[in-house]
Amino acid sequence: MDQLIVRSTSGEYEEIVTGIDYSSFAYNYEQNSTREVTFTVYKIPGNEFVYSLISNEASIIYHGQEYVIKTSTEIQSGFLYSKQVTAHHVYLSFQDHAIETAKDDKKWKLQDALDFVAKDNGLGYVVDCAGDWSKTTKTVDSLGNQTGSDALNSIAEAFSAIIFADNRHITLYDKATFYQNVDKTFRYLHNTENVTVETDTTDLKTRVKVYGTKKSKKEINYLKIKTSELTLAGTWVKTSTYNTKASGATASFTIDVKGDNDALEFASRLDLDGGTWSFYIDGAHVTDVVQYTSDKVTTKTFTISDKLTKGSHTVKMVFVSSFGTNAKPPKSYQPHGYLGTKSQQLFTVVANTDGDNAYNGTYVYVSPEEKSYQHPYELAPIKLTKSETQAEMIITAKAKLKDKPTVTLTLTYKGHEAISEREQWVFFHETMGFNTDVQLITLTLHHPFYWQPATVGFSNDTNNMVKIQQQWLRQLRTQQNQLATQSINLQNALDEADESTHQIIDSMADDNLAADEAETTTKK
Repeated sequence: MDQLIVRSTSGEYEEIVTGIDYSSFAYNYEQNSTREVTFTVYKIPGNEFVYSLISNEASIIYHGQEYVIKTSTEIQSGFLYSKQVTAHHVYLSFQDHAIETAKDDKKWKLQDALDFVAKDNGLGYVVDCAGDWSKTTKTVDSLGNQTGSDALNSIAEAFSAIIFADNRHITLYDKATFYQNVDKTFRYLHNTENVTVETDTTDLKTRVKVYGTKKSKKEINYLKIKTSELTLAGTWVKTSTYNTKASGATASFTIDVKGDNDALEFASRLDLDGGTWSFYIDGAHVTDVVQYTSDKVTTKTFTISDKLTKGSHTVKMVFVSSFGTNAKPPKSYQPHGYLGTKSQQLFTVVANTDGDNAYNGTYVYVSPEEKSYQHPYELAPIKLTKSETQAEMIITAKAKLKDKPTVTLTLTYKGHEAISEREQWVFFHETMGFNTDVQLITLTLHHPFYWQPATVGFSNDTNNMVKIQQQWLRQLRTQQNQLATQSINLQNALDEADESTHQIIDSMADDNLAADEAETTTKK
C-alpha cells in the first residue's frame, strides 16, 4: 500500500494521510545508522482531523513499516498551514529501553548478548540474529548501563553485524546472509547518471598500541618466600622467631624472576639486639641490612635489590655479628640475626611496574597498508579491561583500525526497478571498464505518486570499492597521458609548420632579391 497512514499516540485512531506534498517525500536509509521518512503535509479542507493527528510520537505506517514522528515543524504562511515531518523507524525507539544491569567485559556469543539486551524490555521488541554465528565469540565493551540502541550498536560493532528490522523484530545479520544477489544491473547512461567516487582519509589509522590488563596486586607481588623455605647453615634457634647469634650463619634460597628490574624485598624484624645481615645474589654482595632499633620491636621492609634480571638467582644472607655503626644497645646484649616464625613470609619478589611494565603485555600492531602512505597514522592506545592473548590483541587492533580510505560510490538511479536495502547489484560502466558486484549502504527513495530518481550509495566495506577507485585512477592517468601525447604531437606539428613558413618566406625573399638585381643590370 503506497498511502501513508497516521496512527495516534494512543493507538485509538488510524487514518490515511491526505494533503501530502508527494514531491517532498523521501525514504532515507543508511546502514546501522538511519532509517526514516520525511515529508510535508498541508492542512486542506477535509483533512483537519488527520492533520491534528500528525504530531510527535504519533506513528506513520508506510509499506507495512512503522515510523515514529520525532520532529514536526509547523509553518504558517498567510492562510496556508503545513507541517514538515521526520519519522524514524520504530526499531530506533529501542533506545527507550534502558539496560540498568552492567556486565563486565566478557566473551559473548551473539545471541546471548542480544538476549541480555532485550530481556524484560516491555516494549514488544524481539531481537535475534541470522547467519553463521555459532563459532563466533567477541568481547563487547561495557555492555549494560545504557540504552537498548546503544547496546545494539556496541554489539553490532563488535561482531561486524548489520542491523535490520521488520517493525519491532530486530535482527543482526552477517554480511553473507543479509545481502541477496539479484539479477539487476546499474548501467551507466542506461539507468544511472551522476556517478561519483569520493575518497576520504579523515579517519585513517594504520597503527595502534594495545595494552593488556593492568597487573593485579597478586601479579605484582608474584613470589613470596616463607621462613620454612630457607636453607639454613650454622647455629640457629628454631623456636618461635628463628634467630642466630653465630657470626657467619647463613640462610639461602632461590628465586625465579619474571622480568628485568624486578625487586626483592625483605620484611625484617627490628629489635634492640638486632644485628647485621649481608646479602649476596649469585655470589655478589648487594647490600647490608641492620636489624637494630632503639624503639620497640617492629617490622620494616627493606629493598634488597631493584635491579634483578629475568631468570633464576640464588640469594644468600650472611649474619655479621655487629649492631651497626650507630647502634647503642644495652651493654649486656649480643647481636642477633632474626628471620621470622616458621610460616612467616619474609621475602617478596615484586614486579617492575614502570611504564608498560604495569600491564600484562603490550603489542604494537602495524597494518600492512601503512607502507602505502608517507607516515604512520596512529590511533590512541587501547587499554584492555580483560586479559587477552597476543593473537587476541591483534584481532582487537585490526578491528579498531581504519587502515584504508573510505571510498564511497554514489549514483543516481533513473530506472524503474524496485531497490531493496538488502540487494546486491552489478555496477557496469563501459567507458571506465567497471563490472563488479556492489552492496548498498545508503539509499534515498521517493514516493511512487511523484516519481523522482533514487540515490544509492556503496562503500568500501567490501574490496569492490577499492577496485573501482583504482580503476578510476588508472583511467584518469591514461586520459592524462593521452592528452599529454596529443599536446606534444600538436606542438611538434606547430613547430614543423612554423619552420616551413620560415623556409617559404626565405625562398620568396631570395627570389625577389634576384629579380631586383636582374632589373638593375638591364637598366645599366
